[in-house]
Amino acid sequence: MHQLRRFASLLIVLVVTLSARALGQMYQDPVNHWSARVPEGWLAATPEQLVQINDYFSRVVKGNMQRYIACFAPRWPFEENDPYILVQAQTFDTSAMTIDEMVKGLSGGATKGVEETIKESSGGLVAGTKFEAPVADRDNNRVIYGMHMTTPAGKGSRAHCVMHLTASGLVQFNCYAPDESFDAAKPGFDAFLASVTIDPGQEFKGRKKSKGSSGGAIGGVLGAMAAVIIASRRRRQKQRAAGACS
Repeated sequence: MHQLRRFASLLIVLVVTLSARALGQMYQDPVNHWSARVPEGWLAATPEQLVQINDYFSRVVKGNMQRYIACFAPRWPFEENDPYILVQAQTFDTSAMTIDEMVKGLSGGATKGVEETIKESSGGLVAGTKFEAPVADRDNNRVIYGMHMTTPAGKGSRAHCVMHLTASGLVQFNCYAPDESFDAAKPGFDAFLASVTIDPGQEFKGRKKSKGSSGGAIGGVLGAMAAVIIASRRRRQKQRAAGACS
């Protein structure tokens, strides 16, 4: 739990000190083979900051296979109701997979254990988590799903997640905002997600017929849930600071 607190503190430092190297321009990731247009006025994390955040995340989650490879937000210092986007990647063999298998891995009982993991890992910050039904976008080799997290005080946050399957694994874009500001943030999220392009030659080339569900899908969920928990920790820290000043 101490490590989780340290990781949450690191993320606060990260979002306060993001660089302005991707203001309203195309952000290109040649290592993970994707690009996207950053929303006007948004900022991107530096590579050095991403190394730090992944180092702490790997210590918190044993056996973690997820990597945060980019982070975007509209302004700093980071305000409680601001939206933000975390991008994660996982490398694995996709040649024997299908989009339908990924959807199955995110459906029904497959996520029940993840919901319990979120509740237990949050240190009492998360009272409940609900997954929206995943949707297959076969034309673009994507799986789209949502998450909703509720605190014991009834405050909620939403995550809109788009998982791109590629020739070498997955790249997942996790778009976050509190309930009260999510609808206002959604057009910006949609514009960013519509601009995502997988590099030529790196497109998903999996099988046409399905054999079962995929563990890669649950890996994507675990990466998405970490930032939801961290966001709830930031909110509690801000509430405590406000109480101390009153």
